[in-house]
Amino acid sequence: MQSHGRVKVSFELVDFENTGHIELDGGCCDSFIGCGSSCDNRFNLCFDVYGGNNDMTDCAYGNFQTDRLYENNDDFSFPSALTSKLVNPIVLTVNSWSIGFKSKIEVWDYDPSNADDKIDYYGYNYPYSPDRTSASATEHTVTQNGAGTSLTRVAVKVYCDVHYYGTSSGCSTYCLARDNIEGHYDCNDITGARVCHPGWQGSYCSMEINECDSGPCQFNAVCTDLLANYRCNCPDGTRGKNCDDIDECSSEPCEHGGTCENELNHYRCDCPRRYSGANCEFEIDFCNSDPCQNGATCLGENDNHVLDCVCALGYTGVFCDADFNECIGVDCLNYGTCQDGVNEFTCNCTEGYGGTYCELDIRDECASKPCKNDAACVDKVGGYVCVCRAGFQSGNCEEDVNECDPDPCSYGNCTDQVGQYTCDCWPGYSGENCTVNIDECVDNMCQKHSTCQDGVNNYTCICMSGYTGVYCDTEIDECSSSPCQNGGRCEDSLNSFTCQCVSTGYRGLLCEIDIDECQDEQVCPSNKICANVNGKYDCNDKPPEPTPIPGLCRTSVCYNEGTCQIINGSYQCVCTDDFSGELCETPTEPCSSSPCQNDGSCHVVTAGDGSVYYICQCPEDYVGTNCELLSAPQTEAGPIQGRVKVSFELSDFENTGHKKLDGDCCDFLCGSCDNRFNLCFDAYSG
Repeated sequence: MQSHGRVKVSFELVDFENTGHIELDGGCCDSFIGCGSSCDNRFNLCFDVYGGNNDMTDCAYGNFQTDRLYENNDDFSFPSALTSKLVNPIVLTVNSWSIGFKSKIEVWDYDPSNADDKIDYYGYNYPYSPDRTSASATEHTVTQNGAGTSLTRVAVKVYCDVHYYGTSSGCSTYCLARDNIEGHYDCNDITGARVCHPGWQGSYCSMEINECDSGPCQFNAVCTDLLANYRCNCPDGTRGKNCDDIDECSSEPCEHGGTCENELNHYRCDCPRRYSGANCEFEIDFCNSDPCQNGATCLGENDNHVLDCVCALGYTGVFCDADFNECIGVDCLNYGTCQDGVNEFTCNCTEGYGGTYCELDIRDECASKPCKNDAACVDKVGGYVCVCRAGFQSGNCEEDVNECDPDPCSYGNCTDQVGQYTCDCWPGYSGENCTVNIDECVDNMCQKHSTCQDGVNNYTCICMSGYTGVYCDTEIDECSSSPCQNGGRCEDSLNSFTCQCVSTGYRGLLCEIDIDECQDEQVCPSNKICANVNGKYDCNDKPPEPTPIPGLCRTSVCYNEGTCQIINGSYQCVCTDDFSGELCETPTEPCSSSPCQNDGSCHVVTAGDGSVYYICQCPEDYVGTNCELLSAPQTEAGPIQGRVKVSFELSDFENTGHKKLDGDCCDFLCGSCDNRFNLCFDAYSG
């Protein structure tokens, strides 16, 4: 929110630095001699509203341009005169203040013969509230850097203009102090509110105050109004500007603690009970009747209006007429009882105790040797304490301490002894409390192709890839599963195998792909037709050329269930998907038509009956016979049309008992298992 007032902004350019002598576009100030020469700097300044744009033509508070300040100087302090008419600092007057202002500064390299080159641009918002005056204003020092490499430091002060007040409201209050016919007031230095001179009131302090209206004169004295003053005609017994009562008690006329009550033009004394008279000067004697008994001394009446008797020893009461009970506050110990006497008491002690307060134990409780198991007996007042040996407890040390409770043996059996215990450790553990797991891998039979993993009272050999056995001493024969198809020869190697498909008529990693020998046109004589079959080929006799008969197509012309059609006086065989050729005589390669879509890979498969077909291995985002469908996640409303990635990470695994599903151990030592995992992912079914 903007407030209307008068705010002054002092904007001082302090110093400038462009150590690389670089312009905004990255070029040198004087490119013909390299970047070793400084620029001839001049500055364009634009002052705008807070948060304004970077357009140098939008300058709500003014715009200025300096001369070339120095020749060939990129490290300088700004002078006090920026031009012949522009001084530094620049002082702006802002009539409507919001939360601050914005400065926009362009730095140019002055060139008298060519267009000036831009060195840098700074745009900076100053969120400052104005201070009261220029003298009290806080100076804010800001170092600005823009898109270029230069730095410019400025010092900013924001304060209220003369006769403007209210720093929190943008100096929106105007106040000019007066003492004339238009008013008689000063201005509050903080808020700018008008403060009337004494004797004046009203919005502009133009109405004279009748000082007698407030009734300042006491005791019904007559008040006379004066300019910014008044006068009281005071009666006898009063004095001062407001006829204050004269305090006749100030001379302290009341004696013997009497209380003085001031009244108009005189005083009155309230005397204690033992005194009387206008000034309490006469003492009253209350001891004339000898009220204190049993040889007590009478002191008269005290300040609480009670007769003060000093009693002889052994007596109490206001008049010392009662015997004092000396047993009050006396604590006879060990069940002793207190008996009162005249100015004395006596403690009657129980058997075994004596002394003034029955505090002395005159009987030895340890004489009967109550402490067991060689414990030391310490005699106490009215009792004893047994100091037990290690391993015993309870009052008389008759109870043996069970050091096995709680059980200190972590992995073993505890045996209690007098003052100590022993641990019989379970197999695989050692140490005083059976806390140390014995490392069985220190002496193990694992072969060099493995790593030993310690267990509890056993160990497990973790085999490297390609090895198996309890001690990893057996190389795995990857050929044992007969992975090579179609008569391929398997050659085993470490953690791998190779299929030799030579002279089999097949190829591929597993010899699973039939080689189409008929691709070679020279494989059969010219009078033969090549027919590819699984693992080999046949050269068949060509059928005799049919003699076209107009309007007639013999069904025996086309092989393998091909359909004969008469076209333009000749015949043509339309073959099934499994055959091709002029007479449908050649079996079709299943993958030759590239049926697998979306970068799926096609593989030929031979069934048990000798038939040949293909299967598509699809990319991760596709499914279907020909990889024609996007794999889509399911919702209650059906499949979501889109592509979703699922990250499924196997994090960790634990089988602390080293057991299989049937409950047996993984090996004869019940050591760790050689774990592998089969994973299957299916659609969500609820």
